[in-house]
Amino acid sequence: MRKVLSVVALATLLTACEEKGYEINGQVSDIENGTTVYLEKLNIDNNQFIAIDSTTIKDNTFKFKGQPTNRTEQSFIHFKGETGRVPFILEDSKITVEYTKDKSLVSGGKYNKQYYSFIAKKEELTKPIVDFRTQNQEKYKEAQEKKDTATMESIKAEDKKLSEAYGEWMDNYLDTELSSIATLITYNEYARAGYLGKDELQPIFDSFSDDIKKTTIGQSLQEFISKMPEPAVKIGQKAPNFKALTPEGKELSLEEVLGKVTLIDFWASWCRPCRIENPNVVKLYNEYHDKGLNIIGVSLDSERENWLEAIEKDELTWNHISNLESWKDPIAKEYEVRGIPATFLLDENGVVIAKNLRGKKLRAKVAEILK
Repeated sequence: MRKVLSVVALATLLTACEEKGYEINGQVSDIENGTTVYLEKLNIDNNQFIAIDSTTIKDNTFKFKGQPTNRTEQSFIHFKGETGRVPFILEDSKITVEYTKDKSLVSGGKYNKQYYSFIAKKEELTKPIVDFRTQNQEKYKEAQEKKDTATMESIKAEDKKLSEAYGEWMDNYLDTELSSIATLITYNEYARAGYLGKDELQPIFDSFSDDIKKTTIGQSLQEFISKMPEPAVKIGQKAPNFKALTPEGKELSLEEVLGKVTLIDFWASWCRPCRIENPNVVKLYNEYHDKGLNIIGVSLDSERENWLEAIEKDELTWNHISNLESWKDPIAKEYEVRGIPATFLLDENGVVIAKNLRGKKLRAKVAEILK
């Protein structure tokens, strides 16, 4: 019996000795042997890269090896003298990096599989957009000079179609893949760019799977959220009243236009994403206005003519107001609007029930309330 226990103990010891840390094996082209390779992480607080290890390229390969970290974090491979970096997820696993100056591929590890699957799909959907815009940039300029409206509208329609396909995929991914490191990284970037407020981010973070929350990125995001200031206009709070002049020069307030559901839409004639989204809002308004949906558009234009022209051209038949002060607009400041389009959805009592919904998400929420 003692001998059996000794064998078991030895097996346990050997298993412990073989406990995996991380091992990164790299294969490179286009970079000279002897070049220094850095394993880096990003200091999110100051946006600076920090080298945590280094090695050199030998026979077109390099290798990093480390003890078990129990830390899953976004890291980077950087070749000295090169401007770009190869992003990957540092996890306790064998990771392979294949690099050329044109393309890099990372494999190995649960989270890298998620991350690079996300990146591949993202590139698949964004490449046609970039290519289309590059190919049609001059054509659009020529059409503008010739006032060829038909060509301009055709180009914009195709651009909108491609952009919407990407946007729908991204929205669906972020809504459903709550166990994906890519979703966490994306929301981490949104948070630090100021795209979402504390009252929007915390519920999203709470919906992540436990293993995602426990990653280094997850812990960092939770700490960041906890330190964020409370938004001036929170979900669950009554929206502050405001007033400004309509296109007809009459004063109009939020309280005057409240319906069963009210959408406050911050936009501007010069805002391309706003103009792309407008057809969706028009369809929504036409379908649900008689059921109780009201909209008040708050424009951040500074030129009255541009504002009025956009309203007419986009067929925006709801209420509109503007102080024509661009980003100095007092309403935008009170609502802490830092980017447009920005939306606030209110219930019949003027209480904020959602922020920054667009497209299918906005439609679904309005339909849910007015069903």
